[in-house]
Amino acid sequence: MGHKFRDRTYNPMIVVWMFINQVLSADHSCQQAVTRFNAWRVARGLLKVSSETTAYCKARCRLPEALFERLLCQTAIRCEEATNEAWLFHGRIVEMVDGWTLTMADTEENQEEYPQMKSQKPGCGFPMARMIGLFSLATGAINHFAIGPYTGKQTGETSLLRSIFDRLLWGRILLADRYYASFWLLAEGERRGIDLVARAHHLRKIDFRRGLRLGYLDQLVLYPKPQRPKWMSEDEYAQYPDSIFVRHLKYKVTQKGFRTREITLATTLLDADIYTAEELADLYSRRWLVELHIRSLKTQMQMDHLRCKSPQMVRKEIHCHMIGYNLVRCAMLASALKFGLCPTRLSFTGAMQAIEEFASSLRLGSIHPQQQWANLLEVISELTVGNRPGRQEKREIKRRAKNYKLMQCPRNPNRNRYATAA
Repeated sequence: MGHKFRDRTYNPMIVVWMFINQVLSADHSCQQAVTRFNAWRVARGLLKVSSETTAYCKARCRLPEALFERLLCQTAIRCEEATNEAWLFHGRIVEMVDGWTLTMADTEENQEEYPQMKSQKPGCGFPMARMIGLFSLATGAINHFAIGPYTGKQTGETSLLRSIFDRLLWGRILLADRYYASFWLLAEGERRGIDLVARAHHLRKIDFRRGLRLGYLDQLVLYPKPQRPKWMSEDEYAQYPDSIFVRHLKYKVTQKGFRTREITLATTLLDADIYTAEELADLYSRRWLVELHIRSLKTQMQMDHLRCKSPQMVRKEIHCHMIGYNLVRCAMLASALKFGLCPTRLSFTGAMQAIEEFASSLRLGSIHPQQQWANLLEVISELTVGNRPGRQEKREIKRRAKNYKLMQCPRNPNRNRYATAA
C-alpha cells in the first residue's frame, strides 16, 4: 500500500478490517468491534486482547485519511472492472450524481467545521454536513464523493460537484436532476468530454417552436453565457465559451392511478440518430436508482448520523461506509455475473445481511472459505427485488413520533436546573 507501520496487535490491516465490519454491522459500537475481534483471535488459538476500546480507538486515529481514500478508489475500480458490456449505455459508462445531508456527534470540533443549522440554538442541534456522490448506473458502486458544511458560501451541491469534476473520466455520461442543469455544468462537461443528461431547470423558459427541430418535441437550442457570478474569477469566466448547444426533449410519463406528467430533459447528447428520445427518456427514468443507493447508505448502513467526535475521524468513518458499501456491491456483482443476472435486480439489504451472517462462520473457520463464498453468492442471487418502474414513494411515516418536547437549551444547564428544583 506504500505505507510503513509498526507490527502491533492493532495493525492497520486489522484496524481497517474492524472499522469496515463495524459500519456494516447492525450495532456500530466500538465495543462490539473489539468483542468480534476477540472471537476471531480465540478461534485461531490466539490470546484475547483487553475488552477496553481505548487501544482500538487510538489505532483508528493513527491511520491517515489518504489510506481510506486509496482503498475507496481501489474498490470502485474493482467494481468497474467487473462491469458487463450489456449494462452500459451505447458502450459508455453512466454515473449518477445526487446529494444528501448527515449529522454527527455534537462536539466543539465538529461544530467548528460542520456547524449546525442557524435556526437552532447553540447546544440544541447536531453538526450537519452536505455530501454528493457519484454512483455507477451499471454497478451501483460509489466512485467519488465530496463533503462540506451544510450552510455557507460555495457549499451547495453544484459547488461540491465542481470540486471533484477533475476525477470524472473523459467519455462518461452524467445523469442528474434539474438542479444540475445549469450553463456552467453543461459547459464544464463539454470542455472535459463529459455529457450531461438532466431534467431542464425549472427557471428556464423552453419554447419548442424555436430552435432546430430534431423531432417531435425534440429541438436543438443555444445557451448564451450568463453574466459572471460572484463566486467565479474573471480568468475562470474567460475560459467558458460564449454559448453552447443544448438539446431539449419533452415526453409524457403515464402510470395507472397517477396523473400524466410531462418531463423536459436538457442534454449535451446532440445526435438524435444515435441517442433517440425514447432511449434518453428510459435512461432518465433509471435516475431513481441513485435515490435507492443513498437510502442504502443512510438507512441500511446507518450513515445518517455518525458517531466520531472529530472532523478527521468523521471523514474516515464516511470512507469506511463507502468502502463497505462498495464491498457489498462487489459481492452482488460476482453473484450477478455468475448466475447471469442484472445487479440492479439484487437486494442490497439482503446481500449485506447475508454477508454479515456468512462472515461470522468464516471468522470461526467452520467451513472452507471457497465453499462458503460459493454458498454466499448463491444466496445473494436468490435475494431479488421487485420490478416496479415509475414507482412513487411519498415521504411520509405511519408510526407517530414520541411526544417529547424539543430541546430549547443545552442539556447541561437543563440538568443543573432539574437538580436545583429537586
